[in-house]
Amino acid sequence: MAQTPEQLRRDLEALRHDNARLRRVETELAAALESLRGSDERLRLAVDAAGMGLWEWDIVSNRVSWDANKHDIFGMAHGTFAGTKEAFLELVHPEDRAMLGMAITRAIEDGAPYVNEFRIVTSAGDTRWIANLGQVYRDDEGRPLRMIGFVRDVTEQKLTERALTYSEQKFRSIVETTSEWIWTIDCTARITYSNPAVEQILGYRPDELVGLSLQSLVHQDDLPQARADPVDVVGGEAGMGGLYRAVPPQRRQLPLSGMPRRADFRRGRRCGGLPRVRP
Repeated sequence: MAQTPEQLRRDLEALRHDNARLRRVETELAAALESLRGSDERLRLAVDAAGMGLWEWDIVSNRVSWDANKHDIFGMAHGTFAGTKEAFLELVHPEDRAMLGMAITRAIEDGAPYVNEFRIVTSAGDTRWIANLGQVYRDDEGRPLRMIGFVRDVTEQKLTERALTYSEQKFRSIVETTSEWIWTIDCTARITYSNPAVEQILGYRPDELVGLSLQSLVHQDDLPQARADPVDVVGGEAGMGGLYRAVPPQRRQLPLSGMPRRADFRRGRRCGGLPRVRP
């Protein structure tokens, strides 16, 4: 049956309406794609600037993709990575594989944060420390689909931390065993630390001195000289830069020669000293 002019008019209006809606959808899709491209470019710039490498793991197909930066971080030629989870774990230091495998499992099964550090051994035999951060993406029913994340080479940071730790341990060993009294004070010139030698020198346990002013240990007859000492600190107190008598718990008078080590208190640092007993 032929359509009437009125029906044709209504159908034409509906078609125009559908075409207009389709154009709006196309415009919105184009804008969304452009936004995604812009976001991807900004992400790439940020990743490159930070020296990070991106990775993506398709959990269903077990395909792992790396960007060029991650190949560089792992010391591999671009495109030479085999592209599977197992191939990735083969590059991890043997002592760290179990930890990393467990971290992946917990992230997928329990939703635990995927943040860790591990070692790799490059083809040249170098050991590098890698910081790793990732996120699991799931479908509407909660099934894991993929993981996306980035890595960063933190080897220099690790080596620096290790050197500082060794230096600190060595210094602490010297401080704890020396026969000299070594102390540190805060910006109010109150003692924050004394090494064990103070007990032999003054008769105080180290913990007894925490919070006390250095000048509270000086004999009252020597306080004017101590206050006039040119080695000053914030708060109007003075460092022990001369020869003073100290007042131990036993009330004996011990002459002390102070050798202060100054610091910039405006930066919140401490200073310390090496007072010596003179017979």
